[in-house]
Amino acid sequence: MYPDIFTFGDIKLSAFPTMIIIALIFCLIYGYIFAERMGLRKLGFDERELIPGILMLFTGAAGARLAYALQNWDFFMRNPEVLFMPRLAGVTSYGAIAAGIITIYLWCLWRRINFLILIDLGAFLAGIGYGIIRLGCFLVGCCYGKVTELPWGVVFQTVDDLPRHPVQLYASLGVLICYFIMIRLYRVKPFHGFMALTIIGSYGVLRFITEFFRAEPVFWMGLTQAQVASIGLMVFAALFIYVGYSIVQGKKRKGILSPDWPHDEVISPPDEQKPEKKGNAERKKANKKSKKRK
Repeated sequence: MYPDIFTFGDIKLSAFPTMIIIALIFCLIYGYIFAERMGLRKLGFDERELIPGILMLFTGAAGARLAYALQNWDFFMRNPEVLFMPRLAGVTSYGAIAAGIITIYLWCLWRRINFLILIDLGAFLAGIGYGIIRLGCFLVGCCYGKVTELPWGVVFQTVDDLPRHPVQLYASLGVLICYFIMIRLYRVKPFHGFMALTIIGSYGVLRFITEFFRAEPVFWMGLTQAQVASIGLMVFAALFIYVGYSIVQGKKRKGILSPDWPHDEVISPPDEQKPEKKGNAERKKANKKSKKRK
């Protein structure tokens, strides 16, 4: 394992936070390019929508830590000061997901832009970032799997000398497979918010499968706590995909939405809308003056 990528005297560059920073930079750059290709600028979005990605570096970390504290409530009640120790291991990805969604929602509320459109992009990028961060877990040697005799078993020296499932790499490989599927679904999504729900459900499936290879305690009916939460994510995603699809199809049948919606949806950028609004106001004033003369 390589917990420290770079060491110079007393200065150490830890692998896990380094991979988080790499994931953030990559997702911001790729997100900008992807948004341009998908034509999101025509829907009123611009470079400012990358800011929530930076904010999520902090809110996601706080959410992941808080969720872990809730899972280990008794320990943190006895040692509350440990909660704020950054060197102590202990984060949960579900907390990061919840914090990320809240961050994007509040940003959209402040910016007055469509939350569902931005959450689609945000969830897509978060999935890619998750795959990169899991490589950091592998380098550090956390989130390891059960003992195995398979030829690709890895010895995590921080645990013991036995080969174990490299579950972190399984997760990264699963993300790579999901990426090629999602990149095609994005172009044909039936409604805004569909990608976010699909990625949430896919994460539930991926986490549910990889948990079978992890050395985690049983929580309920032979399942780990993460697997139970994964089932909840899968049910949530499937239910709202069905509801969203049914609502959109109903509106299309009634003619409220065009058959090609949302792919034919175009909103002029704000700088193009303002002159038009000003022109309308001037025409209304001119009409009022002409009526008074009459």
